Amino acid sequence: MAAANATVSADQARLTLAEQNQRRFAKLSANGAGPQQATDEANSGLATAQADLAADQAGLLGAEREVDVLNASLKAAKAAQAQAHAQEQQAALNLEHTTITSPVDGVVGNKTVAIGDYLQTGTQIMAIVPLDQVYAVANYKETQITHIHPGQPVTLTVDAFPELKITGKVETIAPASGQEFALLPPDNATGNFTKIVQRVPVKIDITRTPADHGKLRPGLSIEPTINTRPGA
Repeated sequence: MAAANATVSADQARLTLAEQNQRRFAKLSANGAGPQQATDEANSGLATAQADLAADQAGLLGAEREVDVLNASLKAAKAAQAQAHAQEQQAALNLEHTTITSPVDGVVGNKTVAIGDYLQTGTQIMAIVPLDQVYAVANYKETQITHIHPGQPVTLTVDAFPELKITGKVETIAPASGQEFALLPPDNATGNFTKIVQRVPVKIDITRTPADHGKLRPGLSIEPTINTRPGA
């Protein structure tokens, strides 16, 4: 475009010069002071300058139209690029939805789906056992919790690993006996009351060591011993 504009500007300058020469020689020829050959050459130069200007103006117009076509193509290409980018983002989002992230670290304990299954929102697909968050629940008799308090040290023996030495501390004592949380708690308002020693769940926080890493699993049987001595 810049070169075409420069060419047209040069043609216009040459045309102006040719017009001036043609008028000067035409005046001289009319007064009989100039040779006819010079007048003819001036007329020819004017015609040539006019033809060159017309040709280069046509070339400039063609270049301008070509630029319009290129701009339209560029606009279409940018639109296609934006559409492709949107499709890429949607594909990345769809791919992200194929990954289900567990809210906790652990080991798969029970997988209920297989490859090729279609899942709906809320479908349970597996159970995750958080082995790094293992704790123990000891169901003590109500007559045994008199001197049990949170923070007391605990020594535990695991039936599956009798040689394993495990320690911990009392974390919490349940606010009610286990029977109160049963699906059908007993109704003692009938008058036929039989006293049964209740069990109270005591949660024990286990102190993890490299020796027990990966060994303690939910559901294992343990035997805890709580140190209830004052200052323990």
